[in-house]
Amino acid sequence: MEFLEYIASLFWTASVSVILGEVTISLGYRINRGYLRSLNREVQEYQNLSEEASALADPATYRAVNREGNEAFGRLFFHKIALSAASLWPIFFALQWLQDRYASQEILIPGTSWEANYVAAFLVFYILAKVLFGKLKTRIPYFRSIHRMLEEDELRVKSEELRVKSEELRVENWVWGCAQSSGQGLFPEKHHGRCTHGPS
Repeated sequence: MEFLEYIASLFWTASVSVILGEVTISLGYRINRGYLRSLNREVQEYQNLSEEASALADPATYRAVNREGNEAFGRLFFHKIALSAASLWPIFFALQWLQDRYASQEILIPGTSWEANYVAAFLVFYILAKVLFGKLKTRIPYFRSIHRMLEEDELRVKSEELRVKSEELRVENWVWGCAQSSGQGLFPEKHHGRCTHGPS
């Protein structure tokens, strides 16, 4: 009976810790969603500029843009790390509660002489609760709305990437077409006034 009570306490504290952590992350994401979007856009813009500078063989511009892009990516990366770390705070309170309740007791696994250490046992139950909650999360209305927001933001980033790639391809095709029609190389706008208009 003592061991079953111990297991129930571990499962309860682990489950509560996971839920509180997920709620903390979701609130942090909702509050900082606009800032995360702007950081994603900034990283994408610097990546595009870096690719353009590389294509133009401009080392100075490439290094400058790459430096700014790395700084923007660093801000985005550490912001996401901070959000993830925010989910861990309930663990410390759960371990403190378990320590007060079970640290002075020697609870053995039935049929063995092994002691069920509360820290190791809690971590096992925490991982199991995390996996289980991850499978059930999208069935809960609040977390389903958060999941939808994440999908929207991811789709927005991918759409912007496709738009930029499409624009680059359109400009390359225009330059190539002008060069072929003028027969004057890759800079037809300098010859006889041909192809002076940008791509439509």
